[in-house]
Parts: sequence; C-alpha cells; structure tokens
Amino acid sequence: MGTKVYDNYADLITFNRNSKGTALRPIGYGDELVTNGTFDTDSDWTLGTGWSISGGQLVATSATGSAFQIVSLTGGKVYQLSVENTANIQIRIIGGTGQSIGYYSGVDANRELFTFTAGAGSTLEIVANGTTTGFIDNVSVKEVLFDREGDPLTLFLHPEGVPRIEYDADRNLKGLLIEPDGQNICLQSEDINTTWNPSVATPTQSTEETPDGDKSNKYIKLVDDGSNHTGTGIVSIYQSINVSGGTKYTASIFAKADGVSFVRLDANGAGVIGDPSPQAFFGLSGAGVLGSKSAGMDDSAIEAYPNGWYRCSITWTQGAGDTNFSFFIRLASSISSVFVPLDGTSSIFVWGAQVEEGPIATSYMPTTISPFTRGKDEATMTNVSGLIGQKEGTLYVEVDWRLATGISQCLLSANDGSDNNRLLIYKDSSNNLAMYAKAGGSFVASQGVSSTGFSGIQKIAFAYKTDDFELYRNGSSIATATGSLAALATLTDIDLGQYYSDNFQANMHIRAVQIIPRRLSDEQLIELTS
Repeated sequence: MGTKVYDNYADLITFNRNSKGTALRPIGYGDELVTNGTFDTDSDWTLGTGWSISGGQLVATSATGSAFQIVSLTGGKVYQLSVENTANIQIRIIGGTGQSIGYYSGVDANRELFTFTAGAGSTLEIVANGTTTGFIDNVSVKEVLFDREGDPLTLFLHPEGVPRIEYDADRNLKGLLIEPDGQNICLQSEDINTTWNPSVATPTQSTEETPDGDKSNKYIKLVDDGSNHTGTGIVSIYQSINVSGGTKYTASIFAKADGVSFVRLDANGAGVIGDPSPQAFFGLSGAGVLGSKSAGMDDSAIEAYPNGWYRCSITWTQGAGDTNFSFFIRLASSISSVFVPLDGTSSIFVWGAQVEEGPIATSYMPTTISPFTRGKDEATMTNVSGLIGQKEGTLYVEVDWRLATGISQCLLSANDGSDNNRLLIYKDSSNNLAMYAKAGGSFVASQGVSSTGFSGIQKIAFAYKTDDFELYRNGSSIATATGSLAALATLTDIDLGQYYSDNFQANMHIRAVQIIPRRLSDEQLIELTS
C-alpha cells in the first residue's frame, strides 16, 4: 500500500485559537493599501459630521460620524493596521458581513498596531465613539507576509485562529507551536514606568528595537539613579503580584545588555521553605549564560533572541500559605553579584515581562492594565478514516522538545472522537514518553520511558498491530507491548498536539507528522526515526 504525501496542511487541518498569540518568525509586509493615510491633501477620504483634514492630519471636532475609504483586501489573508490617534475612535473594516477591528482610545499620539484576518469587507472606516475630539494620522494597512527568506525575525502577534510557525534566533525552523491556554498576570509588560516600582533606578525611554520590531520611544531602559546615589548599590524594579499558594509559577523577561551585561530575577516573598525569596542570575552575551540559582528555585532558563535580546525565566513553587510575591528585576555586575556602579551608566533593556502558572515560560502574552489570556491551540483532522490504519499502522511525529514537568502533553492521536477508541503518542504527568492504545473502551497497551533528559529534535514512531506494539525514538526501539485491537471501532479523527477532547496540548513545536496505514518493519522504523 502506497503512502500519500500532503503538503497543503492548511486545507486538511482545522486550526483554532480563540485569542491572539505570539511566535518568532520572518515577517515582511506588502504594499501600502491606504491612499493618503498621511493626510497631506484634503482628498481620498469621505468625511462625515465633525471630520476634516487639516494640517496634515484627520481632525475630529465634536465628531459623531465617520471618515472612510475603500481598500482592497483579500479574505483570509492577514493584515496589519497602524494608526496614530488622540481621539476616542473605533476602527473597522465594513462591507458584506463586515469586520470590526476594535475600539481604541489614544491619549498622546502613540502609534497603535493591530493585526487582523480579512473577512468580506472592503471599506476602512474610522468611527467616532460617541462625540469625540482629537486627531488621526499615519493610517496604514499592509498585508503581512510570513516566512520569506531575508525578512527580519519578529516576535509577531498572530490574530485569532492563525497557526503559529516559529523559528529560533538562527532562523532554524522549530515547527508549528501548539500550546494550552495561559494567562500573563504581570501588568504593563512593555512599560517599566507604570505599575512597576523603581528602587535606586530610573526607568528611561529608548528607541531600541524590541523583539516585536517596535522602534518607537518607550520605557524599556532600566538605569541606575546616579543623580541621588554614589558608590555601588542594588538597582531594581519590582511589581507585587497576587497568586495561589502551593502552585508552580514561571516568571520571565526579555533583556538586553547595555551598561551592564547581567541581570538577576527574584521571586521575592514567594514563601518557599528554606528559601523564601528564590533568585537566579543570567548573562546577556553569546548564547546566553545561566548563572547560579538559589535552592528554592525549581528551574531557570535562558534563550537567545535576535538583535542581542535574551528571554530569561525562573520557575518556583509558591509557598502553601503565600498568596503574593514581588517580581524583582535587578541589574547585576557579574553572574553572581547585584552590586553595580551608581553613576548613571549601569543599565539594561527590559521588555516583555510575564508571570504565568506552570513549569515553563510559554509564548509571550502582552499586557497593559489587565492580564492577557491566550487561548489553547487546536489542530484537528476529522472524517479522515481513509488515512488511518484501522487494524494496523504507524503514527509518526517529529517535535522540537519542550518538557512541561508534571503535565500531560499529547503529541499525536488517532481516535473516533471519544475516549473509547484511540491510539496516541504522549508524555504523561510522570514525564514518561509513552504509546497508548484503547479499543472498545478497554485498555490495550501503555508503555514508555522517562523523557526528563530529552532536548532538541525528537523523532518518535508508534507502530501498532494486535500483539505487536512498539515505540521508537531517534532510531531506537524504547518500548514494546502486546494486546488485541479486535474491539477497535473505526478511527475517524487525527489530533495534532492534543487529546481527542481538545486538551493536554503538546506545549511544544510539531515539525512533521506521518499517518501510515500499515505497521512498518523494525528496519523501516529505525530509518524513519533516525
């Protein structure tokens, strides 16, 4: 029996995520689609009550209507809209069923960026929310172009329902990112001058490009307060955060060296027995340096990002009776000391702060005055029984491994949409990589090995047939089992990176999947997974 190869995954896989979500990938932009978005002339826009074009701006004077123009969009494609505004407005695409991009209220002409997937609309409309006064300028709409060679790597905020293909800092493809839902409870993640409390520190504006490609002037530079202090000292910002006692949390930031090249992250007041304020050091050079961490820290990690940025994270288990901690970001003069010169030159760049429940730092979730909740990724293929070996077969998945300790992670499943009939490759809550088979509601097989030492690319195959189950990893057989599939009902669905019930997401990157309707030989399995 021959094997069919499909590369049009978007046509075969139903993908869903009910929120925006970030991933690092090459991002470029198409041609400008807005005519006269800089309002250099009084033309190209249809102006309603209270709207006018004057002085190179769109001006709202007690405006109650809208200003609009026709733009050419293609349904299903992703676009980015940017605008500067000080008026209370709604920006929307209308026509056909229409599409509202959302309500935005500007206060100081900051440039706002919004990504959206085009629907049937073709009219760009700027609508007054009630009666509004202010100005609009530099309106732009461009198509987002993904994964082109030569485009800059950007931590891009994908619209709802758009799959996230991710790359590392060296432009190596990591794969399709599949994550569970999550929430960033650290506020003002991109502005260290609000919500955050400085200690011997001066939050400072900078146009340094952040991982999301933003070059605007923003508060991301943490500098020692040398004007009021001398000698050496400890320079910090911190934010007090309410959490649940006895729960594992991960806090992370993106950091870049400036006057100093080291940073320390503290979970101050976390209440860990024997280490009430766990901490870890990081070096912001080369591939990133992991320094020492205190005994109460479960884990720490550093990952290089483009343009000299690093994502640094700490993981700990909050004390059982402690429902609050302070997330401290401290300058460091070395991989083991937080004492830095207080002369106005000790500094780093800080952006993208995140605190979330769980054992690893998941994809970045931007916040302002309230937490950001990311929806889970769902990737499924339904009514595809003809692709699945019903009495024998092989499931193959290649992933960029990311261990979430103590949490089940499903990598690949073939099932009938229920718990009663399913075959899957998964990592269980005891951190074992395993194969699993259930037929007619009865357990058939479950065998595996510890995955705590895994890292990097993992090629995994589960070959199944009555009394002949075998799990392969990276060219070697790691588990076998026997059992009968006689009671197995017709398998109709394939779930990538999740259970049949749309949970226990892989929380890692899926690089390749094969569904083979026969039990491969041992020689073939070795070749497939090598």
